[in-house]
Order: sequence, then C-alpha cells, then structure tokens
Amino acid sequence: MRKRKILWLSNALMEETDRGVTGTWLPAMAKGLLSAGAIELGNITAGKVSTLQRSDYGQIKQWIVPYVRNTKANGLPRKEIVSYYLSAINEFVPDLIHVWGVESYPGLITARKYVNFPALIEIQGLKGAIAYFSDGGLTVKEKIMSIGLKEIILRSSIFQIKNSYKKWGIFEEEIISKHKFITTPSNWMEAHVKAVNPNALLYQNEIPLRKEFFSNKRWIFSGDPIIFCSASSPDCYKGFHVVIRALKLLKRRFPGVQLRIAGAHQLRGVRKNGYINWINKQVENTNLSGNVKWLGTLNSEQIVQELLQCSVVALPSFVESYGVAHAEAMAMGVPCVCAFNGGSAYLAENEKTSLFFQPGDHVMCAYQVERILLEKALAESVSDMARTTAMRRHNNEQIISKQIKIYEEVIAQSE
Repeated sequence: MRKRKILWLSNALMEETDRGVTGTWLPAMAKGLLSAGAIELGNITAGKVSTLQRSDYGQIKQWIVPYVRNTKANGLPRKEIVSYYLSAINEFVPDLIHVWGVESYPGLITARKYVNFPALIEIQGLKGAIAYFSDGGLTVKEKIMSIGLKEIILRSSIFQIKNSYKKWGIFEEEIISKHKFITTPSNWMEAHVKAVNPNALLYQNEIPLRKEFFSNKRWIFSGDPIIFCSASSPDCYKGFHVVIRALKLLKRRFPGVQLRIAGAHQLRGVRKNGYINWINKQVENTNLSGNVKWLGTLNSEQIVQELLQCSVVALPSFVESYGVAHAEAMAMGVPCVCAFNGGSAYLAENEKTSLFFQPGDHVMCAYQVERILLEKALAESVSDMARTTAMRRHNNEQIISKQIKIYEEVIAQSE
C-alpha cells in the first residue's frame, strides 16, 4: 500500500530546535506519523521570509510563506501570498490537506475551493468564542491602563482585540460551515463546531505531548510555596492578574511564596505589552516584586525542571480550547489549580485530577493553592490520579494510530 500524502497548513515550523512556542504538539505528531511509515508529510507555514521558501526538515517537505499580520476585508492576505500557498500545494499534490486551526486564513483557501484536494480542519482555538472572554474581566479603567505605545501603534488595545476577534469569528464560521471533515480534540470544540455546522463529520483525537513529559522523573510533594504558571501569549484572558491577586493573599500565610511565570511576556521598548506592563505595576504596588519571577520562553526540558521543583501549577485562563500546559503538568503528576473553562474541564475532574475555581475568582484560586501546599494527602492523591489519567489519554502510539485512521477515513469518503 502506497504512503498517503498529507499536507499540513500549520503555524509550526518543523525544525530540530524546541523553541517553546505555540503548536508544540505538532512536531511530536509529525515524528510519530513518519515513524509509523504510512505517511508522506508536507508542511506549509508562515515565517520571516520575503518570498516562498523551501525548507525541508528530514523527510518532511516544507515551505515557508511570508508572515502577514493583517488580512484584507475578505479575510485573505494579498494575492501573492495566496499564490505561494497554491504553488506549494500543487507541487506536493496531496491526498489530503490537514488545516491546523481556524484562527487564521489558510482554512479559507480550502473553504473557498482555491484547490480541489480533500481537506480536514483541526480546531485549535476559536477567536469568535474567545472574544466574549478576551478582556479577562478587567474594568474599563484597567483596560485603559493596559494601553501602551505598542497598542497605540499597532491598534491592538484590549478593546480593539475584542473587536478583531469578533470580526474573525465570522470567517471562522465560514471555514467551519464549508468543511465536511473536522477534528475536535475536546468537547468544548465539538460543541462550538456543532452549533455552526451540525452536519459535519466530526473526529476526535488527543494531542500528543513532547517526549520529555513521559520521562521516569515525576513530581514529589515538598510543600515549598513555589507556584508555576505558563501561558503562550500575554493576552489578559490568560488571567495573569488573577494569579497575581491570589499571590497577594497567599503571601500573608507564606511570606516567601514564589510565582514563576513562563513565556515570552517581558519585552522591551516598543514591543512591550501594555497589559504585562500594567501587571508589573500591580506587582510593584502590592509589594510582590520579590515574589514574582518572569522566566521567559522555556523549552520542554526547562519546563520539566520547573514542574519538578514547584508545588503546584496555577492556570487562571478565562478560556481554553484544550490546555496543553495543563496536560503536560498532569503527565508529570503536578497538582494543578485551574480556572473552570472548556479545555480544563475536559482534561480534568474537580477534586480528583485538578482543583478548580471560577474564572476570575482570585480568592478561590488562592484557597485551592493553599490546600495543595498544606494538605499532603490531597496533593499526592491529585498527583497520582492526574498522572494516571494523562498517561492513559496521551498514549502517543495510540494517538498516531488513530490519526492515520482518521486520514484514511477522510480520504476514502472523499474519493
């Protein structure tokens, strides 16, 4: 049987270096598919190039198109960029195009039939749904105080981001409504897809985690007041202000408490994010400067080390479609205190595999963290059940096998 030619339209550059950026599960998926020997894989992504560039990685045929920040009124970038996609697609001649995500324009290329190859849409996030939570519960004054030079120049204030998410939600609905085959890794994604396209053929598969999170190392209770927090972006709906407010309460009981935050959030000059700058002022004004450490971007090995030394992971995001950081922590057996949102509710069960609080409720967040720090039996019980659940769910061999089966079924139904 010949190998199936699968072409990804993704936001991830396949390369050797783990840069700790978004889409970390895609290289793990790619390696698994290639190891299975049934797939010939291609990938088109955007990057810092001025024209279409071929950049193969091992067995993966890969093209990089110029990154564009803004699209036209029809949701697409300029014609030249679209032509690059069409050129690469027609050069690869796929049996199936797998579009990873609807948050950007590639899904419109297949939705509007610029190419005639079968397409599978993978839901990763939904800007239209996020729009309702995008201000993170901040007051109008707090949102205004989060406007800096970057937001003025790029027109990217919290108010403007909310509007842009709402507008893109219209294109997301177009992409979803015009595709027959859609993968929804969590039931939150499934619910939103069914609301738009109840006749779509839906598939479900888990997200593979990077191999470092399946090592023999696992979390051990220490009771040290060290909290780890990670987010892929500095958006206020990620809830950094919630965990900072919780930290202020926790410091009363644990004066030496440490909050260690991973992610490329502390930038300088015109790149400085206004919301993060406002957070910095809140930290300073509440005498928490010695209790907060911004770690910058971490690769998988560095995240593992942070997870092993912390006592609890705090995940205060107002909305998550899946929650890879949550899944990784569970795989290491680290107790998680999470805002109750679609993705986290899918991954864990309250009081068994994680502890939950209502989004924005910093008092309950602090209370749940304190329980983990003080109640060893509870922490170890959550740790054991979380690790067992994650190991069962993120069996990469089964995930890869199921992904190949999904590809075969979509191709067969498209012939």
